Amino acid sequence: YAVGYQYLSPGEAKAVLWKDWKPTDLPEGYYAYDVSVSGNGDVYVAGKTQDNKPVFWKNGVPAQLPIPKGSSNAGAYAIFAYNDDVYVAGWDDDYAVLWKNGVPEHLSSYYDAVAVVVY
Repeated sequence: YAVGYQYLSPGEAKAVLWKDWKPTDLPEGYYAYDVSVSGNGDVYVAGKTQDNKPVFWKNGVPAQLPIPKGSSNAGAYAIFAYNDDVYVAGWDDDYAVLWKNGVPEHLSSYYDAVAVVVY
């Protein structure tokens, strides 16, 4: 498995998941940053939408991650699935955030922090 994005034109990109060298476009995705495969074979991908909202995909189906009101820029850099829990690390208006099963928690009280790996 590999994830990333492909530029279509300046300012336009699409999130992509590669499995066995075969690409699959991820709906509503702009960037994809990380992939995790659970013990039961579900494939999770973390990323963000074109309008700077954090998103993850479970088996190719997008799920928007909640962000506090007033936030204008957020994204999901890392994802880890363990048993029935899904952990996503990223940022929200430059504050480090960890989502557990879709519930956000700021990891920092300082501006200009980003969480980039979760395990």
